[in-house]
Amino acid sequence: MSDEQAIPAPEVETEVPAPSFWSKVPLWVKFAVPAGLVVVLVGVWIAIAANQPTKLEAAAEKCEISALAIGDEGKTLILDMKVDGGSGLPIEDVVCALAELNVSDAVLSQMDSTRALDGKQTAEWDDITATWTYHPDEGLDVILVQK
Repeated sequence: MSDEQAIPAPEVETEVPAPSFWSKVPLWVKFAVPAGLVVVLVGVWIAIAANQPTKLEAAAEKCEISALAIGDEGKTLILDMKVDGGSGLPIEDVVCALAELNVSDAVLSQMDSTRALDGKQTAEWDDITATWTYHPDEGLDVILVQK
């Protein structure tokens, strides 16, 4: 063999691979599809959250208080206590609702010690505001508002 013999060069493939699916997709579609998916997922999350009962609705349901006591799209609960066979809720239902809403001992004590002469009283805890009055002939009337 002589030094001058040429070694044949290896054959190089010159085929260009076919473009992939994603390389054919326009850039705006690549961004629009994930953005649309995010919008749909946020919409589903909002719809699920909107169907969840408020704290007040959940307390009323657990204590079997009439839906008529719920107002303002679940943001108000009216606890009208029954006295001497009149209309309204038994005290057990009022206490049940307040317990479900984690009312503090201090607020319960304020409600318990309210007299007719004291007029309207107010207290707040968590995201709930309570306003109440007491009269021996009317009982304890509590209006709860969730912020």
